[in-house]
Amino acid sequence: MDAWTSPNCMAFLGITAHWISEDWQLNEILIDFHKLCGVHSGENLAEAFIQCCNEFNILSKVFNFLNFN
Repeated sequence: MDAWTSPNCMAFLGITAHWISEDWQLNEILIDFHKLCGVHSGENLAEAFIQCCNEFNILSKVFNFLNFN
């Protein structure tokens, strides 16, 4: 996910999916480009993310790890 505000003050959230196929090929796709209403708060971003995942029926398949160096 990546959120930003355009020069004309419109907020957006881009959501990509990444996965490894059965033959070990790395794949990625843009699954949503969501116009946000309001601030880039965690609550607002999470709501948009969950809504998107529910539309694709993939929420149960979401896995994330963070690496802060």
